[in-house]
Amino acid sequence: MQRALERTSGDYLLFLQDDAQLVRPIESADLACIDNFFKRQQQAAFVGPAFLKGHRRRSIIRQIRPQAELQGYYQRINERLRPRPVSMYYCDLSIAHVPRLRAANWQFKESEGANAAQARMQFSKMLHMACPFVMHVPEVPMFRNKQTTLGARLAARLSGPDVKAFAYVSAAEIEAMRSRPLSVLPFAEDFLKVTSANVRKPFRYNAVSARLSTRILHKLEMLLKHRR
Repeated sequence: MQRALERTSGDYLLFLQDDAQLVRPIESADLACIDNFFKRQQQAAFVGPAFLKGHRRRSIIRQIRPQAELQGYYQRINERLRPRPVSMYYCDLSIAHVPRLRAANWQFKESEGANAAQARMQFSKMLHMACPFVMHVPEVPMFRNKQTTLGARLAARLSGPDVKAFAYVSAAEIEAMRSRPLSVLPFAEDFLKVTSANVRKPFRYNAVSARLSTRILHKLEMLLKHRR
């Protein structure tokens, strides 16, 4: 990410990850939304282009606030309880304003939380786009420090080897998303369809979390390893 920031000749950088999918074309209306936000918010440096996660629906509904003039949303999180509020100031799936990052001598850290803490100190809030165009795919295999657990291996077997890709959003579906009121939040489960039949809702973004049994197995093994 740092190398991309140092080498690009563009004003914006779109950062994705290997478990993320572009689910529709990036259109002129999207670029206009991004331009409008950065022109209005001179201290901002990041825009969130991803859908919201349905398994956090209740907490997100409490936290999110529509911003009609910006065509998106801000999140409001109690910063005393969460001093590094990921998704309020920064997320790894983001559009970055290159000149502002360079002017701030931005250096990417090793974790999303550390980058969020840095963004909180240097920039104003991140906008979550009302019409997102990327999302993490559900139920990917999970590794920690290049290791896996019995629960993770079982989860990968139950989920199967195929990538749980999203169907590409049609032109009619894009138009419907753009014309909806902002009170209808862009949760992935409400706007995206998975091509695989066995994916559970709400979506979980690693295979372990998709089932209670594999979650328990994984946590028990990690606890035992930690105690050793």
